[in-house]
Amino acid sequence: MKRFLTILALALTTTLGRAEEKPGPVPGIVTAEVPASPPLESGKVPDDWRASLPEPVLGQHKEWVDFYYDTWRIADLKKSEYKGHTIFDTAFKPGKLWLWDTVWISLFGVYAQGANPAVTDPMAGYDLFYSAQREDGCIPHVWDATGQHGYKVHNPIFSLGELNYYLHTGDKSRLATVLPKLDRFYFYMKQTFGEPDGLYRNFDWHNGMDNRPMADISIDSTCEQAMVAEHLKQIAEVVGDDTRAAKFDKEYIELKKRINESMWSQEDQFYTDLKTDRTHANVWSVASYWAMISGVADVKQAASMKAHLFDEANFKTPFMVPTLGRKSPDYDATGGHYWNGAVWVPTNTMVIKGLQKYGYIEEAREIAINGLQGMYQTWIKTGTLWENYDQENIGKPGETGAKGKICRTDFVGWSGVQPIATLIETIIGIQTNAPENRIEWNLRMTDENGVRNLKWGKDYSQKVNLVADARTSPDSPVNITVSSSAPFTLVVDTGFTKKEFAIGTGANQNFLVKR
Repeated sequence: MKRFLTILALALTTTLGRAEEKPGPVPGIVTAEVPASPPLESGKVPDDWRASLPEPVLGQHKEWVDFYYDTWRIADLKKSEYKGHTIFDTAFKPGKLWLWDTVWISLFGVYAQGANPAVTDPMAGYDLFYSAQREDGCIPHVWDATGQHGYKVHNPIFSLGELNYYLHTGDKSRLATVLPKLDRFYFYMKQTFGEPDGLYRNFDWHNGMDNRPMADISIDSTCEQAMVAEHLKQIAEVVGDDTRAAKFDKEYIELKKRINESMWSQEDQFYTDLKTDRTHANVWSVASYWAMISGVADVKQAASMKAHLFDEANFKTPFMVPTLGRKSPDYDATGGHYWNGAVWVPTNTMVIKGLQKYGYIEEAREIAINGLQGMYQTWIKTGTLWENYDQENIGKPGETGAKGKICRTDFVGWSGVQPIATLIETIIGIQTNAPENRIEWNLRMTDENGVRNLKWGKDYSQKVNLVADARTSPDSPVNITVSSSAPFTLVVDTGFTKKEFAIGTGANQNFLVKR
């Protein structure tokens, strides 16, 4: 359990030039369909429901604060009501929800913390999918309000969001409820897509990456199932189901072994798809990085995967991380052609979390900053967030599957993860651990930074302000001021030291972190 609950949130070590522009249209680019946001004084909290959200504190990056609040504004305009529950929608087609979109949305949805008067449960979308589960275990990848669900399946990653919600709230009862459903879903996927040698064929729709080149045996399908098996083991341990914990531990160990025996290319030092004859078919897809978030890679393999990310001949594009590397014969340098190079927030999030899992703190931070700044520059030019982004041209949205056609606009939607959750957890570096009543802060920023009005724990009943003063360098001592409605343990990692503090109930508790 300690290993599962270890927090790997990161923070910023460098400062970037601050932009003074406000979002607005530019010639030749499609702009926002939702009403434009009224001008804000940079870095100020809006005078509406968003005043009850967590408040990022960014002394030298107030423009990111503006972007954060406008992302919430667009999410609010895209919300929908289904079966008595209002949710932040997938921003795709009214009346339909997509499985993996719903999971990614929940990663920022947990920070709504009751601020939005309509959206009161960030997991309500999951429950709609669970309600559509068939007797054979299948859960559709498209939930339809008419009841005519699309029982194709891909990206069966509910467990990723369930554990994220558990870390934020400590709600063990929910895990006990969903475990049997996810158990049945796992074995439906195994029966339907599993091969006799334990690997997995492509899930439907190229596993959600519609036009990505791929072979018959899929690295992302197989690694996702490995990740889910490990997650279900952890969930079973939390709820005290030893039988299931042992079952899924065995599933994970066997899958990890088979992936490393068959899907690791010694020649390319990269995980690949396989042809039916089990020869490698490397298309240099970001999908291969599911091998890191799943924990399948060993330390040496992870180092090689990391190196490819920062190779300018491959994945190191101006806006990272492209969905195909430049080495891929299918790489599209003029717009990204949907999943043929364009940058997508969900795969970026997956890569960042995978790097964190292996302790690549600086590398994960670099990608988080690059992604946020790229999205911010596009927001400045177009006034909105997009389904995907042009990896070669910062400030431009990417394309759809139809070459030359700009992708979907106002996509909050899963694109909200980067300016909200990644900002709080990876750039500012604060992440909650409600089951252990801990907050871990990987504190690297040198300007004033932190978060106010962060609610967490059971029923979001705990509220905390965490603010670090500005300092002259990353190696300097840092003063932290904490206000909390309840006691908890704060762990601060500054890079040069790691300290643990017992926080009491009360305002303006001061702590100095030094060597």
